[in-house]
Formats: sequence, C-alpha cells, structure tokens
Amino acid sequence: MEWSSVPPALDRPGSPSPLDLSVENAIKHHFDELKLLMSRTAEEGEGNVLAAVTFPENSDAVACNGSAWQTLWLRMSFPTLVGLNSSKINAMCKPKRQERMRRQLGMETLPPGIDYVLDFTPPTEGSELADLTAALWLPKMVKLWFLAGHYCPEEILESGHLLSIWDKRPLASRSVSAMLVLGHDDACRGLLPFCSMDRSEWKPKAVPGIIDVDPDAEEHSSYFPTFRRIPDYCAIRHRVAIMRVLHAVNGNGLLLNSAARMWTVAQVAIHLEIPQVVVDPVTQWLIAPPNTKFVEICPERSFQLALALKIPSVLVAAFRILVSELAVDYAAPDPSPKRPALTWAQRIRDDYGDLPSDPVEYASHAFAERITGLLDMLRSNTVFDRIGTGLGEWALLKQQAIIIHEQGSDELKIAHEKLVQALVGVFHNDIQRCLREHAPSGRLATLIAAQRSHYIPMHERNPLRHLYENLSHSQRALTPFFWESLLSQSLPRLSGHGPLSISTYNGHTIQTYVDKYTTLWKAANLSHPDVQVNPDKEKLHSNNLEKSLDEFNIHQFESEVHAALTSHCDHVLGKKRYNEEPFQFFLSDHLLLPSLNAPEMDFLPIWAGGLDDGSGGVFQDAIPPAEMGPSEPGPAYHTGYTIPTTGTRTTGTGTHVGDGDDTHMMDDDDRVGGSIYGVSELGDHLDRFEIISTRTAQTATETATVPSMDVEQSVVTATTTSSTGLGSGLGRLNLDPGGPNRRRVVAVPSSEISSEDFHLDFKEDSEYADAMYLQPAEHQAAGRALADYVDGNDGITTGRSERGDVSSSSKQGGVVAAGGSGAGGNDKSGGGYSETDNFMLEDDEDGGLKDLDGSDDGGSTVGADSDYDMV
Repeated sequence: MEWSSVPPALDRPGSPSPLDLSVENAIKHHFDELKLLMSRTAEEGEGNVLAAVTFPENSDAVACNGSAWQTLWLRMSFPTLVGLNSSKINAMCKPKRQERMRRQLGMETLPPGIDYVLDFTPPTEGSELADLTAALWLPKMVKLWFLAGHYCPEEILESGHLLSIWDKRPLASRSVSAMLVLGHDDACRGLLPFCSMDRSEWKPKAVPGIIDVDPDAEEHSSYFPTFRRIPDYCAIRHRVAIMRVLHAVNGNGLLLNSAARMWTVAQVAIHLEIPQVVVDPVTQWLIAPPNTKFVEICPERSFQLALALKIPSVLVAAFRILVSELAVDYAAPDPSPKRPALTWAQRIRDDYGDLPSDPVEYASHAFAERITGLLDMLRSNTVFDRIGTGLGEWALLKQQAIIIHEQGSDELKIAHEKLVQALVGVFHNDIQRCLREHAPSGRLATLIAAQRSHYIPMHERNPLRHLYENLSHSQRALTPFFWESLLSQSLPRLSGHGPLSISTYNGHTIQTYVDKYTTLWKAANLSHPDVQVNPDKEKLHSNNLEKSLDEFNIHQFESEVHAALTSHCDHVLGKKRYNEEPFQFFLSDHLLLPSLNAPEMDFLPIWAGGLDDGSGGVFQDAIPPAEMGPSEPGPAYHTGYTIPTTGTRTTGTGTHVGDGDDTHMMDDDDRVGGSIYGVSELGDHLDRFEIISTRTAQTATETATVPSMDVEQSVVTATTTSSTGLGSGLGRLNLDPGGPNRRRVVAVPSSEISSEDFHLDFKEDSEYADAMYLQPAEHQAAGRALADYVDGNDGITTGRSERGDVSSSSKQGGVVAAGGSGAGGNDKSGGGYSETDNFMLEDDEDGGLKDLDGSDDGGSTVGADSDYDMV
C-alpha cells in the first residue's frame, strides 16, 4: 500500500516542524490513512465484489482533513471473503440479500467486473443496533487513554528499586508514542484548527496522570481540549471502522493510532466474525512498551478483548493481575459478596462481561487458598517436616527422638523436647514478625507511589503504608511484601549471633538449648543402630570444633532451613524466571502475581495454556480416585470408601457372616472390596435415602430374608441389629442402576456405619428431607415397582417383635419386620402402607414410627427398639 506523503487539502508547513520526528511521523500517517479511505471509488481496484459503507444523510461530521464523510467504496476478492468463514458475510452473498442491497444502494445495474455488492452499513434501528451500540460503547479508560501520550512518568520506573541491570525496565519512564494513542476521532465536527493547523496537540504535555478529571475545569483545559471529549458511541466512528477492517481484509495496513480506534475496530471485527483479521494489529498495540500499561491499568477490558480475539499473552497478563487483586478481597476476614469498586491498592475496577463460568473467580479462590495454605504450613508445628526434603539435621533430631524415647533418661527427653520447641518457636516468631511489618519504605515505596500515580488522582491517593495496615495477615501473605521480607531475613540467627529478640526463646538463646542437649546426648552414649548417617558427611567442622556424625549441628540446620525457605519464597515470588515472562509489567510491583505454571492458570482456555476445553470440567470438583475400579462405563464408579466395614462380607446365597450380633447377608454381586456404591432409582436426583429412628436399640437381632421376587428380578435382604447405647439407628437405601447389584436392596447393620461416615451439610440434608416425601414419577419404573411391592399383598413375611412375638404382614414377596400389631395393625386390609407409595418412615411423637402420609397406628412399624439399616 502506498500512502501519499502530503495530506490532501493541506500545504506542508513553511518552516520545519518543531516536533520530534516520531510525532511528525504520527501526524503524517494519520492524514495519509484518511486519504486512502476517502479516495477510493467504485471503479478503482481489483476484485469482483464491491463493498460499500454509507453515512447518515443529515450528518455534518468531517474528517481531520476538512473533507465530509461520504459513501466509502472498496473492491474485494470473492474467494478472499469466502475464505474468512464468516456466516454474516456469506449470508450477504445470497440472492435475496443481494437484491435488497442493490436497491438500497441504487445500483440496478452492476459496474463492469462486479458480481456481488455488499452493503456493510450498520442498521439504524432494531436489536442488532442495540447489541452493536453496547459492544462499541467506549469504556472510560479507553476515552482517557490519549493522556498516556502526554503523561511523563518519573525516572525511577525505568531503573527499578534494586538499581541492578536485571531490574531495568526500558521505556517505563517514557510517555506512550503518539503513533499509538494521540490519533484523533473520525468525527472532528468542524474543529479543524486543532487537527490540521495547530499540531502542538500532538506534543506531550504536563498532565497529572491518566485519570478522569473535569475537562471544564480551568486547570485541565490546557490538556483536555474540546475535541478530545469524544462520545461513547459515534455512528461515524462505527462506519469508518468497518471500512478499515475491510481494507485489512484486502491486505492494506491497519493504522491503530488511538485506544478508541483500537477498541472500535476490534469490536467490529468480532461482530463480523472475522477477528483473525485484526488480531495481529491489536496485539501489537497492546504489547508495545510502554503501552502495556493499558493492560495493567485496565486489566478487565484487556481480558475481555483478549478472550474474544484469542490473544494468549494479553489474556494471561490481565488474568494474573485480576486474580491477584481479587484473591486479596477473598482472603478478608469478612469478604464482601460483591467485588469492591476499588482494589486494595485503590485501582478502579471495570467490567469484563458475563461468563458462564468465571475463570477469574475460580482462580482467585484457588490462589487465596493455596497461598494461605502455605502461610498455615509456615506457622504449623510440623513446618520443618513440610518445608522441604533437604533438612538432614531435622531428620537426625527425629531419629534421635526415637532412641531417646526408648533408652534415654527423663532429663535427656526434656532437653530434646525443649530444643525442638525452641527451634519451631523461634521460626514462628520470625514469621509473625514479617507479617506484622509495615509496607515497604525507601526506594521500593517511592517506586510503587510513582506507579500508582498513573491512575489515582493525588487527592484520592492514600499512602501504601495505610492501605497495607488495613490488611489481615492472610491478606498480607497475598502481597509480595511479606515474602520479600521473609526472603531478606531468610531465617533468624538460631546460633545466637543475631538480635536478641530473634535468637532467644523463653529467655534463653538457641545455642544454650543446643549445648545442653548435645552434652546430655554425648554423655548418655546410647546405642543407635537404626540411625542412618550420610556416608559422605563423615566429619563436621564448625567453630574449629570437631563434631561426631550423630551430633546435631545448629549451623548446618540453619543453612538447610535457609535453603528450603529461600526456595519457597522464590517460587511464590516468581524469582529467576525473568526470561519466561512474555509480558513486560511496569506498574505491578505491589501485586503478588501467580506464576505462569501455577495451578490457577488451569482455568484459562486451552489456547492460552490452561485446561478449559469448553466442557466446564475444569470448574468442577475432581472425581475421587476410583481405586475399586469402575462399576460400568460412564460416571458410576466405586471409590472403595463409601461404606466402612467392620467384618468380613462374604457370601453368597444366604450365609450369615458378622461379628457377634451384627449379622447380615450379602450376595457376591454386592461385594466390591468391602464396600457398596450405588445411585438410588427411587428418584432422578437421589443417591441416598435415610431411615432415622430416635429410639435406642436395646434388643436382640433377627434377620429375615426372601430369596427373590418377580418384580424387576430383585433380591431384598433385611437385617436388624442390636447396638446398645446408640442414640439413633442410621441406614441407607441404595440401588445401583448400573452395576450388577442394580436391582438389589441390601440391609447393613448400623453399627458398621458411624455418623462421621455420612455427614450432610444443611443444603444436602434439606434436599434429602424433601425427597423423602416425593412420589416416584411415572417414568421411574424401579421406583414404582418398589412402591407397589411395599403396598402389595401377595406374600407373607414374618418378623419378631421386641417382645419376641412373631407377626406377619402381607407383602409381594417382600420383607417387613413388624412390632406389636405390625405395620398395618389397625388396617383391616392387612397391608403395610396402603395410603402411601413412599417407602420412607419417620418417628412420631410417642416414639413409634408413622407413615409419611401422617397416619399413625400407635405401634412400631419396623420396631422402635431395633434398627433396620438399608443400603
């Protein structure tokens, strides 16, 4: 593409421009691009497709060169358009659409060589216009971003706080190039002196920051001229952006010289379903330093744009910033249900749209839990067991503890215990001291203040020290300051050479504890054949004193803990990974960013290096290990831990196996590694039913079984148990719809199931309670069969009451144990539960069991003093 070197309708200034070459180059490209857009005619160019964009008839908008905006034409290649795979563009080529477009453009006859006419003019009304207006509505920071071309940051941003060559940040203290941000809006609205004659508007000025100010205020009018107050949505800007995208399809250059133009062009390409056309120019605009500050100041909009255009580097950078900021809010003692309007460092939050599963929220929760978990580990009594694998001296102390426990004297045991407590206690004191420290001061504080001045007005900016003081300890662990402090301190001087407050514990130095213990250990001369010693260690020399292999060495211990702690801090802070950073951060020294290989990054899409494939599986809880193997193809599986057992469950065909009175019968198909897993067929959403009795089981056990029943080819086994002292009988009714036991109802003694094994939270408990009163649906064949079986009257089943009386009730070959007068003792029909289809029972006020329909026979249906546990 060739652009004219002289702007149309303009004479080149008579005297040399006072601006530098980069600004002059930006002005030249701005006017050359306008000439390219406005000079094309319907006959000019190659291709058999003629694209057109018309402008409102009553519009008086003009371009920066003084020319009015009129219909824009561009000839394009049909194979090129079809190759974009855009359903919107392909639909425009259909015959009916072609007829309508020709009428709209007044082209009854096509120009020579033209086969298709495509009218890309956006609609003037309707839902499509509403959607386009919402997408093209400029975010506030996008409208303010021209200030980045004027604002000159402090020099400290480029040198960093370490003053080392590794901390250099080139261009961080420079204003953003005029070529990227100082371009004017497409609708100049008659303000020609600012655009063509007075070019000083392109020159950097002294501005307080990239902040929202009152443009009418006198102190701001010098750098916030009227023509910079662009509207949120502009129909002229929209139409010109469409033509720019079409030129990009043709292979012409795409000039993005302002944030407003970048945002509009990107949204137009997304709407036309051709984002691949603008991905490269938009990516270059976002990652060109120091314009990367846009991503750091407005990560929400950067995240939204990168997600739509599939820009991995920008998406990852914005995602890390958002996760770090939101994790601090989630770690608050009393977190807000909504995101605060400001981050903890006072950055104004924006919106990044609604997502079916928000990866930022999931990752923020995970990041907060992971970092606070590390903090809990550092403050735990087992910190030296968990901090690393290279603590040989700590392992030696643990091995000596075993020997001392078996052979040592009480005095040696006390000395060993005090030494261990002192080592852990001093380490904990150091962690707490780092948590209580104030925000950084000195050069780092100055650097962060210079960074925050980019986007926070001076009269609203609180010192970082005050903001940090308001954070809890868990929140402070989610900032880099705690880990930097811990890394710089490394470890308290345990040998007694450091400050008294660090090297002492309970009034004694650590060295005192070490000396007393080693003296008693050597004097005891205990045999320790099981102690493993590093053969390469042989002798240790410290302070010119030779120590034997099995003596505890405080200096070696300090060195080992220092190495482990440094490794942890470096991992959290992302040290030694400068070459891995694909994005240059200039304004984020106050944030603890998740590393690129952190587990929180899994919530990103696959194309951005995450694990989200669109199925939503990454946002679901992990399936527990199916150690017992799958029960069938699909989601059903055996974990091996569903029901704990106390006795051997072997089988077959009715063999009684158990401990004492806990007798039960099981089929071979019901045994899978000592546990049963199944999903109930009594409801679509139920996997467990409960029968809860508040009476205490006090009597003997009786087991009644029926071989099989015709309905659904099922086996029903019922077991009663005696378990004196239990406050309630707890059972489960599980039907496995997929496994070999899919149509079996098996009773298991409640003594084998403790209350800890099946714990329901409030939500689950209420769901199961509601489910107990539901009737099986018509399509639930198994549920209906079981209900009919319970209400039937074809078979006889005997049971024994608590008084030892034998009673019978009429069932369809089923089983019921009756106490007193039985389940239907007062029912003349002799049926168990003729008024309800539900198989669930609950306690009535006098201790007996009543039907779910509210009827009460005054007796005990299953036996008030015995447990029927159904699994």
